[in-house]
Amino acid sequence: MNNRCNGLIVDPVEVQKYIKDISYDEFKSNYEEWKYTLHLGKEIYVSTDDLPRRLKPREFFIIHPGDFVLLITREQLQIPNDVMGFISMRFRYKQKGLINVSGFHVDPGYKGRLIFSAFNAGPRDIVLCENEPLFMIFFQGMDKECQYKEELPAYLHIPSELIENIRGRSATLSSNANRLDKLEFYMKVIGAITVTLMLSLSGVALKHLFG
Repeated sequence: MNNRCNGLIVDPVEVQKYIKDISYDEFKSNYEEWKYTLHLGKEIYVSTDDLPRRLKPREFFIIHPGDFVLLITREQLQIPNDVMGFISMRFRYKQKGLINVSGFHVDPGYKGRLIFSAFNAGPRDIVLCENEPLFMIFFQGMDKECQYKEELPAYLHIPSELIENIRGRSATLSSNANRLDKLEFYMKVIGAITVTLMLSLSGVALKHLFG
């Protein structure tokens, strides 16, 4: 029987069962009262890249403003059919403008790594690294087990269909502002050339008329 408080599962012994292949010491260092910290795994995809990238230990990468990313967790979950998970980006990363756009729950019975689709809505680059404590999860008990007609997908790597959904450049306020600045500059250059050319032609015409 799960040790639950108003449906929220807070017993660390119970919660540890939902994180696959993890030692007690590692679990203890990442569990706090009612939530567990999940870490960024070795595989990421940035929307402006052609292919996913496999990170080396503690390797850094940059998410530019307006970029979408797919981020996979290091940890694998094994959730019972009568438990639901709730996930979020940690607050320090939300402050930088990194927004989770992929949903906020994990289905009962899910087994595998979690994939977050996120977007840099901030004005600056966001720098992350492999194994960063980026996400959090907590678990809610249910009154009955969920029964599925089909087996839930279990992600261990970032699948191609998710890459196709976000691949390519996106327009942002900052990029649009840069384009407008460049357009304004080009218009000024063209305007200056046009005025100079018209003055030159006028001078030639006047010289021909009165010369």
